[in-house]
Amino acid sequence: NFYSPYADDLLFASLVKGPKAKYLGWSMPRAEYFGGPWRDAFRGHWGTLRFFGPTFWSDFGFLQPAGRWTGEGTRELRSGVGKLLIGSERELSPVVLLYSYASLVTASGAGAWEARHGGAAMFEASAESRAVLEQLLLGEGIAPGYQTDAQVAGGGLKGKRLLIIPRQTGVALSSATTRAIEQFVRDGGTVLADLAPALCDEHGKPQPRAALDALFGVHAASESIVHAPHEYGAGVLAKDALVPQGEWLIDEWYDQRLRVSDGRAAGQHVADGAPAFIVKQTGRGRALLLNTLLHSVLPRQGVPGPEQRALIRTLLETAGIEPLVRVISQDGVPAAHCEVNRLHDGANTYVGFYAHAEPEADAA
Repeated sequence: NFYSPYADDLLFASLVKGPKAKYLGWSMPRAEYFGGPWRDAFRGHWGTLRFFGPTFWSDFGFLQPAGRWTGEGTRELRSGVGKLLIGSERELSPVVLLYSYASLVTASGAGAWEARHGGAAMFEASAESRAVLEQLLLGEGIAPGYQTDAQVAGGGLKGKRLLIIPRQTGVALSSATTRAIEQFVRDGGTVLADLAPALCDEHGKPQPRAALDALFGVHAASESIVHAPHEYGAGVLAKDALVPQGEWLIDEWYDQRLRVSDGRAAGQHVADGAPAFIVKQTGRGRALLLNTLLHSVLPRQGVPGPEQRALIRTLLETAGIEPLVRVISQDGVPAAHCEVNRLHDGANTYVGFYAHAEPEADAA
């Protein structure tokens, strides 16, 4: 629970080779007992762990509803068509989310010892931003994989097209990792960061200049985080291939002191004019710094809003990334309520569809 946030199954599915199981809580809605195991199997898990307490088995000697649902909801995964998924390998899109343990510790610790980082609320907001980034990709039919900072430094980005650096797992990076990221962009890759990547070194020590400032064309080392009202205050005001002009995002958390050097701000925070959506080309690739954390429509659940989906679709299109499988709604537009994964077992290919919401349901 310290090396990785609780129940971070996409991260585990990327970094753990071989059998892995997902823990499911002891009290959940009925739909989760039936849908959750399939979602996790599609994401590469081989089993599920349950807490068998009084929620499952009554003191009077009979199964509770949750106990029956556990058996019924996993039957086909234990002995049926679903069992074919066990041991299959999940196919990944050319999209990488960066995971740095040093960053996770630094982001958590910063909230405890430095008030200007917003305290614990800032860490929770950065975790929410990473969850939104995950769901944005999954909702577009993209299957992202995590790489550690060491994997990136060792050449793990070869053949990839998009690297995403969340604040929570990308604030403290080594010089070897940042050099590899810079080379990735020079070779034609695209990088997206929500807020202040590589502000510290791999030991969590703040740097005179953030190690990726030159890549994003900014000065971020004098960071001053604003905790603004929960409003749509960050607007994309200028045209650029990486951002959808005219869209407005919630800007509750951003760096008020961020300065643009040789990058270009395609937008701003209207409250104080701080730059937002900073873009810069380096070599054959491009970098985009949002200078805002992404917020969930439903707090702490990672549910994206339509303006965020417009942002990620623009970015994916520019980076030349196609979904593994495209899901189209009845009116002909891409459906955002369904997660798609593709798995391989030798010559066999399986496609898993998991609807995490009703197609017409109001996300709020």
